Amino acid sequence: YYVSGSHAMLGGVVYLNYQYVEPTGADSRNQLGLAYSHSLSKRTSAYVALGMLTDVPAGSFGPQDPVRIAFGARHLF
Repeated sequence: YYVSGSHAMLGGVVYLNYQYVEPTGADSRNQLGLAYSHSLSKRTSAYVALGMLTDVPAGSFGPQDPVRIAFGARHLF
């Protein structure tokens, strides 16, 4: 199942999503995402995002770190 939502706060928008994954023949996993986007002008915004996997078996996720952080700016032309 999948649950997602967003809420305006602190002059920007907070996004949250949660997903429970139970693939056939594999262990179940929980995925969690949290992001914040803040408008800097009419066409420019800055964002930061965090993604995390839980219940990850050892050796099944690349560099052994199931947490990722992203940040940046977006400009619409």
